[in-house]
Amino acid sequence: MSTKKVAAPKEVKPAVSKAPEHVSVVVNGQSFIAPFKEFRTGSKGWYCSGKVLIGESRCQLGVNIIIIGSKPGSTKKAKSKKEGK
Repeated sequence: MSTKKVAAPKEVKPAVSKAPEHVSVVVNGQSFIAPFKEFRTGSKGWYCSGKVLIGESRCQLGVNIIIIGSKPGSTKKAKSKKEGK
């Protein structure tokens, strides 16, 4: 049996400052541009909405792409949950 200590995984912080201003989203061959957005929750990511034709049905589209860990204080809350607080 080994007594070697295993290092805790390093916390990865999102590179929000390097995030592109726009992201291309393709649904059923139809392209949409999602501009960068800071959501009311404080999270950062991209959002787009529009109408898309799927088969013969005209549908409404809403896409949120959230950068994991971009919400202020999100890593503190995650640690507290893991510790049972």
